[in-house]
Amino acid sequence: EVLYSNALFSIEITNRPALKETLNTDLTVFFQLEGRSDIRQDGQTWILHERDYLFINPGQSFSYLILEHGMLAMIRIRTGNSIISAQLPLSEYEVICGSFHEGDTGKTQMRRYLSNMLHRALRTDREESALICSEFFLMLRLLCSSYCVPRKRTGSKDLNTLERNARILSFLEENARSEEHTSELQS
Repeated sequence: EVLYSNALFSIEITNRPALKETLNTDLTVFFQLEGRSDIRQDGQTWILHERDYLFINPGQSFSYLILEHGMLAMIRIRTGNSIISAQLPLSEYEVICGSFHEGDTGKTQMRRYLSNMLHRALRTDREESALICSEFFLMLRLLCSSYCVPRKRTGSKDLNTLERNARILSFLEENARSEEHTSELQS
């Protein structure tokens, strides 16, 4: 269920048990509201408990499995938006941020921003929209100042390359199906 959406980001809540592996095109934040979830990210598994969070960068694959009647929030930050890309140039940087990292002094702030965004998104007041965006920009500032690191160039694919490869694969699959259908008609 989409709780809130604008040109910069969207907030969704799900209790759907599982999502198949997906290539992430936006910067996505998983925030565990209730219960527990397993998040698989490029071959690594993270277990989220209540109030745990994990950021997944564009170009990374992920899937999730919600356990114990859990509820998971996803905030998708639209990195293609010029305002976001000016603040967070993810072609040059990646975000390394999760509640699991030892010695992270920003955990309390990050949890507060995420909680406030969700709490405000559940309200229907028009004035809440400005407050949701305010919390979002505070979170973005914390990300930029504390959790952005230069992207490793060796072994990682550029997001444009991944998107282009996905389009090529889709085109090839469609043509293969079309050729099979044409062959069946001619038989």
